[in-house]
Amino acid sequence: MQGDESFASSFRALTKDDQTDGFDPLRWQQRLFVDYFSRNQIPSLCDLPTGLGKTSVILIWLIALRQQILEGKKDRLPTRLVYVVDRRTVVDQATALVERIRKNLKGVDAHNHQLAVSTLRGQLADNREWTEDPSKPAIIIGTVDMIGSRLLFSGYRSSYKRRPLEAGLLGQDALLVLDEAHLSEPFAKLIQQISDKGPFQSGQGLPMRVMRMSATSMEDDADRFKLEKGDLEGTPETNPIKQRYEAKKRLDIKDVEQDRLRKSVVGTACELAKDRSRVVVFVLRPDDAVAIAEAIRKDKLLRDAVEVLTGTIRGLERDELLKKPVLQRFLDGEEKPEERPGKAAAVLVSTSAGEVGFDLNADHMVCDAVPLDSMIQRLGRVNRRGYGNAIVRVFAVKRDEKKKAKSKKNEHTFESAAAEAMSCLEQLHKSDEVLDASPKAVDALKERLTKEQLFAASAPKPAMVELTDVLLDAWSMTTITKPMPGRPPVAAWLRGLDAEEQQTTIAWRAELDIEGFDQLDIDEIEEWFDAHRILPHETLSVPTIKASEWMQERWKGLPEELRERRCMIDQAGLEMVNLKRRYPDKAVLHRHPG
Repeated sequence: MQGDESFASSFRALTKDDQTDGFDPLRWQQRLFVDYFSRNQIPSLCDLPTGLGKTSVILIWLIALRQQILEGKKDRLPTRLVYVVDRRTVVDQATALVERIRKNLKGVDAHNHQLAVSTLRGQLADNREWTEDPSKPAIIIGTVDMIGSRLLFSGYRSSYKRRPLEAGLLGQDALLVLDEAHLSEPFAKLIQQISDKGPFQSGQGLPMRVMRMSATSMEDDADRFKLEKGDLEGTPETNPIKQRYEAKKRLDIKDVEQDRLRKSVVGTACELAKDRSRVVVFVLRPDDAVAIAEAIRKDKLLRDAVEVLTGTIRGLERDELLKKPVLQRFLDGEEKPEERPGKAAAVLVSTSAGEVGFDLNADHMVCDAVPLDSMIQRLGRVNRRGYGNAIVRVFAVKRDEKKKAKSKKNEHTFESAAAEAMSCLEQLHKSDEVLDASPKAVDALKERLTKEQLFAASAPKPAMVELTDVLLDAWSMTTITKPMPGRPPVAAWLRGLDAEEQQTTIAWRAELDIEGFDQLDIDEIEEWFDAHRILPHETLSVPTIKASEWMQERWKGLPEELRERRCMIDQAGLEMVNLKRRYPDKAVLHRHPG
């Protein structure tokens, strides 16, 4: 097996780009390779602070796998790595990393550079490289919905003919890495049940293996990979891990009335951006994000320095947003404070769409109060490299005493969790009378808090359902495209029963207006959409309740003759429906969350 220097050499060669040399591996990356992957061992949980390059797990797997293949080892890592990210973000940085690795792979080894790369989210549609040759190493990047539905023989945007193939390739000889697993607990439970430790494996083949990753894990898994004392040796100048782990983040929490929230956030963001800093603003509601951005633009110095990121914009707009100067500054991880005078200010107003899966680098942060797990994610978006001295201002809305009195005693809600989180953060170590919110201080706080406090300060989790072999058998009958007893939609197993916001994806296609298209056999329609797939940038994903409201409003404005028009819905199989006949009193489009 490769020694430490050989691994470091491969790491540098595969991370270089056209402008810069490759990176030296961090100490935890070297340790994960030597102590785990090179020995065909995979920790069940990778618990590392944000900003330490957890996505490099992909690269570490590839280097170890290639060496094991060259050595002819039969007992080796899975051939396919499936990297799952819960959030749809502006840029698929994991895909960009993998594409760079593949490009560099050809220069490292001209005879052994085969690698399939496919993404089931972001800018690119599934190119299906991963399904062409099962023996070829492959990296598949996707969302919980797109990967999870395929595991359960119900692939969203897949034809019923492809669903058995996709389920087989994901469920066999594959390593599934779930990033920010705390955001996807129902899915984490699901993949654990169908992995090699689950009840559905008979010992045949090479069952799927699973590794969860999180910067906000509240559990103490015995097989947990985390920072060790040796990783933090040295000084911030000589050890990047130490520099990022001790990054200065000065936290201040202020209570405000609900009607003062927007004004407080706007004023603070404008103040922090005056020295040409990058300021990220996080708020819960998309409506607040848009209103706050408009208010900041009224400042003449910031008129062209503000962009908005929410989960309710189409992929096309997300792709365009990535190219804008404001976002380009936030994507620059190596910018230092002394470089600001020559740059323009940058303000990004975002909902939770920018909290995870996005290498966002801000100098300062302003936000509203959220539960502790979300707050830790937000803190990870500011001063990620540890070059500056970040100011973090949190505005906590005072709870309505009447509503608080009406709420059930000990009821665990989003609001109660956010309030408890603020109380927990007040216990952070103080430096010069300011709360220290560095990753090191946050880790120390998590160690001090009791399990009861951590639970109360974390966002409520959706109720989860059990997976059974009967359900798997029913879902695997993919040639039966009509609804059948005992085969429910898979969304509850991916998101839980009471997930806060089920998503509906809407696409407009001209085919539905072609005369006679709605009279085609459903198999012919499946073939049509298999050949002419709906591309991600053509779609709009919104909370289902918003989609329902939009459909009803549009329905009211349609003349009677247009109410006979057809639409198509996909719930584990295409179906052509007439809204007027199916929903005579209201127009509601039901759609899976993918």
